[in-house]
Amino acid sequence: MPRQQKRPAYTLHKPTGQARVRIDGRDHYLGEHGSQESRDRYDDLIAEWLARQDVGRLTITIDDLALLYLDFARGYYQRDGRPTREVGNIQSALRLLVAFAGTTRVRNFGPRQFARFRDWLVQQKDARGNGDSKRTLTRQYVNKLMRYIVRCFKWASAEEYVPVTVWQGLKAVPGLKKGRTCAPEAPKIKPVDDELVDAVLKVLAPPVAAMVELQRVTGMRPGEIVQLRPCDVTRRTDGLWCYRPPRFKTDHNEGAERIVFLGPRAQQVLSSFLDRAPESPCFSPAEAVAWQRQQKRRLRKTRVQPSQQDRSQPSPMKAPGDQYTEDSYRRAIHYACRNANVAQWSPNQIRHTVATVVREKFGLEGSQVILGHARADVTQIYAEKNLKEAANIARQIG
Repeated sequence: MPRQQKRPAYTLHKPTGQARVRIDGRDHYLGEHGSQESRDRYDDLIAEWLARQDVGRLTITIDDLALLYLDFARGYYQRDGRPTREVGNIQSALRLLVAFAGTTRVRNFGPRQFARFRDWLVQQKDARGNGDSKRTLTRQYVNKLMRYIVRCFKWASAEEYVPVTVWQGLKAVPGLKKGRTCAPEAPKIKPVDDELVDAVLKVLAPPVAAMVELQRVTGMRPGEIVQLRPCDVTRRTDGLWCYRPPRFKTDHNEGAERIVFLGPRAQQVLSSFLDRAPESPCFSPAEAVAWQRQQKRRLRKTRVQPSQQDRSQPSPMKAPGDQYTEDSYRRAIHYACRNANVAQWSPNQIRHTVATVVREKFGLEGSQVILGHARADVTQIYAEKNLKEAANIARQIG
């Protein structure tokens, strides 16, 4: 078998202080040496270089495979031209795998080594914490990381970077079982008390308060709330409104459709936010920022300096975005929780509250249809039954 070429190195170009890599006789300058930008650019170039290598495919290392799979994931897991959060999840899993066995050849990474990797993960700290707040990985998160690695080897076997038997061997390694590991359990997301929500609503900007109120009566996911536009809402002749999110959690499934029925309470909350351009977001961060500034100005006790009187043009670095994201929606609520001096809660907890209420009144099936937990393989008859049940619930609680 022809010998695989040595991977081009990440080096320092002293005259310019930039990182450099030489590939096929051509120099590529990557930006400031040691910066994350230059590292990412280097990874992209090496992934492209590896993809062009037709020799030694079965001799590549875990490090090489991670770059190849991440390059594939960035192109595959995207929406509207942007990588989804799945890319970040995959990247986190691959970084840990590379730290454990980066120099190991992929064909030699078998079930025993994968089991040792699983046990090694239990001893690691969660990189999302800071300092002493870093905690060991939970059992559920370790199992999630293992699934990403198995998915990576499945792709690698299809691309002939690794024998199919290696991928099949990794599938045989079980995840961590509850009560049979020292890994801690992830805390369950619990419903949030109405008293806490009411306290926070008093200090929230009107757009965010409307999002919270709308979520309380519909049980929508935060991602469905933030992208709501007037053009996505249809007024039916029976008095109900229908909202069809352009993107939702299971929209990658063939034939999947998400319909949120808006009853009288939801219509009352939303009506004042529909009077805008059809394709513009109903809930604007710019409006929230303007309201917050107005409140601060109203409560100010000292005279405003002349140079500070016109703050209508914020710095480009601090300008609010066109619409809320799931993260900015959550941060706005967390900030309001601190201002209201109450225990912190998150938007997903509202969804759990709605699920609890609906299940008590309408049973498990009612909770399933109102929250959009439909399976991809349900029959058309069952789907029609779900829509009728969802409409009935919306009339009563939404």
